[in-house]
Formats: sequence, structure tokens, C-alpha cells
Amino acid sequence: MKKIIPFMLVLFIIASCDKYDKPSWEKSQATVSYAGPIALDGCGWLIILPNNEVYKPENLPEEFMINDLEVMITYKILETFTCGINPDNTPRGRIIRIDGIETL
Repeated sequence: MKKIIPFMLVLFIIASCDKYDKPSWEKSQATVSYAGPIALDGCGWLIILPNNEVYKPENLPEEFMINDLEVMITYKILETFTCGINPDNTPRGRIIRIDGIETL
């Protein structure tokens, strides 16, 4: 009995954390933008939302890698990213995972 209670407590904590920590999917119009090669201090491909928030897609399909392409995306916001010449190493934006994308 003494081993079952801590085990059940751990399961309860894991289940409740997982339930509330998952980022939700969002949908928005966006613009695909190319910010130069990463090897030359650029940021590669970016997604710009209408409010001018900049996101780095972790999984932008190759067929959508067209500068200034207007798209509709379903995405999840993940962690921050840093790219380009950035002497103080502050984050430049957020990384997103794209679940769905289509041209407008």
C-alpha cells in the first residue's frame, strides 16, 4: 500500500501537468519571408503574422518557401529563437510548429 500511494501521486501530477502545459493550435493569415542564409548571419525562412510578430517555423514545407507568399497557417507556438548578428544573444522571436498551411 505504501508503494501504491506515491506511484498514484506521481501519475496524477504527470497527467495534470500534461493537460495544462500543451500549447493550443492557432490559425492565422501570415506571410512567408526569407531573411537570408543562416550561415551568413541571416535567419532563414520566417513567418510574419498580420500584427508583425515574427516566428521561425520548425517545419515549413519546401513548396511554401517562396518570399512574400501569403498563406493561412495552423500553428503552435514553441520556444524562443536567436539568429543573425546578435551581440547580446537576446531572443529574436518564437519558434512555431506548423500543423496546416495553404496559399491564399
